Amino acid sequence: MSIKVDSGSEFYDQQIKVAKESHEMVGWSSKWSQEARFDSICRLICFATDNPHIDLGDFGCGDAALLPWADKVLGARLGKYVGVEIYPPLAEMAKERLRGSSDCIKSELVDEVDFWVASGTFYRKGKTPEDQWEIWVQDVVEKMLKLARVGVCMNFLFKSKCDKFDDDLYYTSMGVWRTKFSEYCTTFVVHPKLYEFTMSIVRR
Repeated sequence: MSIKVDSGSEFYDQQIKVAKESHEMVGWSSKWSQEARFDSICRLICFATDNPHIDLGDFGCGDAALLPWADKVLGARLGKYVGVEIYPPLAEMAKERLRGSSDCIKSELVDEVDFWVASGTFYRKGKTPEDQWEIWVQDVVEKMLKLARVGVCMNFLFKSKCDKFDDDLYYTSMGVWRTKFSEYCTTFVVHPKLYEFTMSIVRR
């Protein structure tokens, strides 16, 4: 069964109208919080593999703001970068950031890489019912795993750390996703100043 989810286009239309910086366009409260998420993801990748060359896929890449941070953390280990973005204005911004490599921004999840990541992509469910959103997220993660030679890495809003809730956001627990992918090796990081957790899923 194909799950239809809220694309978030109305939210991003509004954000782009008022945003002055990259992190504001995708709803982050500050540049620091955006980079803290990127840092957790990149360091989990380093923990998961000692491969000297890492091709990276970025699902829901926005304007490809993760790329400079990945380059900073992974350095010479960073190989090919592929972004997937379905919202046209952000996809165009990502292509501009990559300049001569604009063909690396796709609208579908099709490329084989070492690691697929999703930073903040699964936070905003919009008007999608929570159970349907969770099914869609699991389906996407499974697709990423099929295309990843090593594994995947993503972050979620941590339900037990939040004291206020937004109906348009998706909150969950580490246990939910550990159970869903119990056949894999899962590693979790909880940032002390963010209301979320980051997880990697790697083949045993």
